[in-house]
Amino acid sequence: MKRNVVYLVVSLLILSLMMVYHHHEKQPAETRISGAYRALNFFSEQRAYPYNSIPDISHYSAYEKVLLQRLASRENQLYTPPWQTIGPHNTGGRTIAIAFNPQNPNTIYAGSASGGLWRSKTAGVGQAAWEYIPTGYPVLSVCSIDFAPGDSNTIYIGTGEVYNVGGGHQRVLKELFPLFEEISGQRVRIQWDESQKGDVPHTSADIGKAARDLAYAPRTSLETGLKQEWDWVKTLYA
Repeated sequence: MKRNVVYLVVSLLILSLMMVYHHHEKQPAETRISGAYRALNFFSEQRAYPYNSIPDISHYSAYEKVLLQRLASRENQLYTPPWQTIGPHNTGGRTIAIAFNPQNPNTIYAGSASGGLWRSKTAGVGQAAWEYIPTGYPVLSVCSIDFAPGDSNTIYIGTGEVYNVGGGHQRVLKELFPLFEEISGQRVRIQWDESQKGDVPHTSADIGKAARDLAYAPRTSLETGLKQEWDWVKTLYA
């Protein structure tokens, strides 16, 4: 009897230990989905709708289409030899003005957007071809350079920056013909010709710098501007 009691107690003890071990057994970690993964899925789902994914063949077809468009655009442009950098190599920054000494073409002056006035006496050739020219003023931006007539020792420089002013949106020319007719009340006669070599197929005024530095924000639409200009033109020939 006593032995049976011992067996029972040991059995209960083992069972209790097994239950405690099972309770504290390491639970599997919860799988977390990163925000970047969700953003990529959202980006893909927008473009795949109403399907679950974009087929690989569609990716390749789109790639071929863009490639053909770029090749066609290049064929319409006049081929020009690639530009080569000749300096300055010892400083950085945008060069927004350049002027050659009319009495010595090997002497070149260059104006920088944020680095002042520079001069080269070797036509820009050489690693150390450019030297900084102090102006005596706390000027960083030089946007224009000119020489006094007949006196290359007298130089005039204009300071400041150049800003693009525009609507900030591209428009297709043929889409404007109906607008011209509506504003003028006259029919527009269109004659289509072959594009000339060197014609720029796309132009656009980047107003980002003006918006950043000057808080420039155009509020007049193209339609409103054209109508106002047409009204002004009519006053000239009234």
